[in-house]
Amino acid sequence: MSSLIIVNQTNIVAGSTNTYEYKFPQGSARFENSEIGIASAIIPYSFYNITSAYMNQTLSLKFPITDGTSTSTVAITIPAGFYTLSQLNSYLQSVMISNGFYLVNAAGSNVYYIELVANVQLGTVQLNAYIVPNTVPSGWSNPGSWSLPSSGSRVPQLITDANNFSDLIGFVRSTTFPSTMTQSGTYSTTSSYEPQISPVSSLLLGCNLVDNKLCSPNSIISSIPINTTFGSQITFNPNEYIWLPILDGQYPSLVLSLYDQLANPLNATDTNSINLLIIRERSNNHR
Repeated sequence: MSSLIIVNQTNIVAGSTNTYEYKFPQGSARFENSEIGIASAIIPYSFYNITSAYMNQTLSLKFPITDGTSTSTVAITIPAGFYTLSQLNSYLQSVMISNGFYLVNAAGSNVYYIELVANVQLGTVQLNAYIVPNTVPSGWSNPGSWSLPSSGSRVPQLITDANNFSDLIGFVRSTTFPSTMTQSGTYSTTSSYEPQISPVSSLLLGCNLVDNKLCSPNSIISSIPINTTFGSQITFNPNEYIWLPILDGQYPSLVLSLYDQLANPLNATDTNSINLLIIRERSNNHR
């Protein structure tokens, strides 16, 4: 004998972003020699990769100005959200526009002198910093009134803070890239360790009815791979159910919790998930 339980947004715990409580219809349910498995799950990919919860929102950009030694530093706090590397670079460009650190070429296109791009061949993030001209090139304009450096071959710098922003791009934290502004040409460098543009690589599903002694936390009943892009639905339909024994006892409710791969509570902005669970009696062969 088996029972199907559907846990969805109507079961979200008030004020929570990752916990659902299904209250048993009769006020409680008693389980003896029972086991539970997940049949399917649909979870909105709605959790940000840049947020205060991950402590990865800040960095700085430093630009050459006026003469051979003067600089201007822009401290940046990235608004919480989900950013691809391209979108992150676009946000940095918007900061440069707001602070006037860009030029416009003869074709009317903005020219930026520092960028983050994907190095597809190496699977890394590449930082490019270009020499800032001493004067506005012919046919170009300087709409931000950038006080261009009057001497020296100098490039902007990216400064990582002592936080987790470094992990997004794979650059050592609390470090300035390049270490000096004076360069003989374009400065390029790539990640010194594997970048993780999203801190969440997979999901864990926990349930209060089980005691999985091989996992921490011990409530984990399944790992769910992320098989789509942000804003879409993560779907999980296992080919074979993994059955876990339910601890014998009387329960007022079934509680499901979503975590990231490190067992941190998932900070979802859309909690409209659907989880199908099956509870059945254990046969003698499964005891």
